[in-house]
Amino acid sequence: MQNKKIAGKRRIRTALLVNNFIPLLFIVLVFTISYYVYSSRLLMAREQESLMVLADQLTGKLELELTKMKNLAMNVSYSSVLKHDIKLYNELKRIEDSAEKRLMEYRIITSMVRTIDQITGPFKAVPQINLLLQDDRLLGSGIYDLLNSVPDSAEKILSQYNWQSGAIHYTGMHRDELAEEILGEGRTPRFISIFKAMKDDYHNPLGIIEVKQYSDTLFDGFERENERFLIFTSRGVQIFPLTAPLGSKYSQIADRTNRGTILDFRASGEASREMIAVTECMESGWIVLTITDGELYLKPIIDFLVMSSVISLFLLGAGFFISVLLSRRITEPLRDLNKKISRLDWNLLDGLNDSDTPVTKLGEVAELHLSFQEMNQKLDSSLSSLVAEKTLQTQSRILALQSQMDPHFIYNMISNIGIMAEEGETGEIVDTIGSLSRILRYVSDGSSFYVNLREEIEIVKSYISCMQIRYGEDLKFDLSIPEEMMELKIPRHSVLPLVENTVKYGLDTEPPWRISLKGRNDETGWEVILEDTGPGFTSQAIEKLAMQMEECRTDKSRQLDFHINGMGLINLYSRFRIFYDDDFTFLVANREGGRGVKITIGGKNEPARNFFFPDS
Repeated sequence: MQNKKIAGKRRIRTALLVNNFIPLLFIVLVFTISYYVYSSRLLMAREQESLMVLADQLTGKLELELTKMKNLAMNVSYSSVLKHDIKLYNELKRIEDSAEKRLMEYRIITSMVRTIDQITGPFKAVPQINLLLQDDRLLGSGIYDLLNSVPDSAEKILSQYNWQSGAIHYTGMHRDELAEEILGEGRTPRFISIFKAMKDDYHNPLGIIEVKQYSDTLFDGFERENERFLIFTSRGVQIFPLTAPLGSKYSQIADRTNRGTILDFRASGEASREMIAVTECMESGWIVLTITDGELYLKPIIDFLVMSSVISLFLLGAGFFISVLLSRRITEPLRDLNKKISRLDWNLLDGLNDSDTPVTKLGEVAELHLSFQEMNQKLDSSLSSLVAEKTLQTQSRILALQSQMDPHFIYNMISNIGIMAEEGETGEIVDTIGSLSRILRYVSDGSSFYVNLREEIEIVKSYISCMQIRYGEDLKFDLSIPEEMMELKIPRHSVLPLVENTVKYGLDTEPPWRISLKGRNDETGWEVILEDTGPGFTSQAIEKLAMQMEECRTDKSRQLDFHINGMGLINLYSRFRIFYDDDFTFLVANREGGRGVKITIGGKNEPARNFFFPDS
């Protein structure tokens, strides 16, 4: 029987591999590949040169327009007449309101608008120049010559501007509500702005100059038939075109590729081929990607190869057709089995039965199909048991870790309420118990292992309000979490234990005490950074914590022996490891150049696992 099986394998191998057409097919392939490689390199070299010339021309045009805007901003910010009028305007704010004051204010504003118009000149290189004063009012010159409150669009941009540095700040494409109101319905122009701080002779801030230019003027020529253009800031933020980001691959190219180079790019998993010229606008630091279809310029070569290949394949196919007919009877059952193996999914392992056995007179192939069915059944049973066991084990570990945290926080809160009771602070006790009730409801909710960051921050605010009732103005809390981070899913009890431990251990110094909580995120993930002004960690404590985290990392099945007074950070580290596998951020250190600690936690925007616990 064994000899028959070996003989059968030899006959199949001979039928599939031994034929008279392999040498001829090899010659055709070698010729085709050689011609394609030589011709494609020649054509692609010429196209790369043309693409770089185009990229340099358009980048130079953009550089020229930005330089005009910068020069206008510099001229306005250095105007001594305008500085003098701004000082008079600021001094006028100290005078009580009267008709004379309003008249003087009108004259000063008129003078400032006239000065800006004189600097801009009669040809109006830009459609709008604004002066944002320190009383949060905006003085315009151009489309609108008005004194208004700062619109929401400008206020959002100004919140990121550093007054003290006075550096030039370039914005992305944005709207202007005031301009749209003046221009009327149906016109919604987009603008690019340059911001420049204006200071007096003693470097005291007077206001901020905003120079606006139509985006259509800046990006004229960046819309073509055969090329695409993407423009990124130095931080990798897409500012042109004004559409949804086209994927992280282009921002990574802009960030990591040397300027003045061309990439012959084919993304992983994609069939299309692109040529990308990377240039930089030196004035603003913007990165310009000029993209063209790399396959388009190879089309003549491909057409020739297709035609010659069709003729060759026709001759080869006539002879090969006979061989196919002879081998088809043997290969079809094997091909069917191969498809089943390639589509193998453990969720569908139990979908095979006896009817899946192919109808064939080859005993070897039938036996192979039956063995494959038996393997599926055994694998399905083993995987089901393993998954059930791992799921129960993971849920048990999560519940154990969470239950260790809850009493830790409750004991500290009860201790604080007791102190306030001794001091007779009844009103503060009522507020504290109300906040504690909200916190306990949050802590006791075990239906999900994760929450929105917004929920965690709200509980942190409740906790801080309790602590500020206890410590008053001696405890300062700074919160800076971007709104776009608030809907991120994070492990429950991630931020609260950090803040609570900071209050517990960071207040061992002389007041005032300051705690800051900041956040940042991008397409790669999120981070939350906590800093305080306390005494910081000892070197022994940091070494011990590092050793425990390393034990958790190297032995994922290990359960560390936590106790209530010392479990905070290592507990949180263990839960992050369960939640994100090994792809997360957990940094603990003392602050550089001062007192206090700095703790950074973070993870992917999407968790590695989602856990849900049934109500019981």
